[in-house]
Amino acid sequence: DEWWGFLGFDDCTQEREWSDAERDSFRAVAHMLGTAMERQQGLHCLLGYGARGTVWAMLMGELLAAQLEGEPLPLERDLVAALDPARFLLRRLRRS
Repeated sequence: DEWWGFLGFDDCTQEREWSDAERDSFRAVAHMLGTAMERQQGLHCLLGYGARGTVWAMLMGELLAAQLEGEPLPLERDLVAALDPARFLLRRLRRS
């Protein structure tokens, strides 16, 4: 396992102790994100839309399908780059 960065969860309204189950859930989420960022061939994740999921999920599905099939993208390239879940990792790799 390689350390890539930091994923933080905070309760900003009050001090609290996270339960073992909550910590396990956070670790699972961090692991899923790390796995997605590795960009393993055949692994495609569309995650974390929250309340805007009904708006973004269809457009991101169209984007993913276009990328997989080599078809024209439904969004401008600059916007695609801004939405890339690995954008921070890619930026760090470009700088080094």
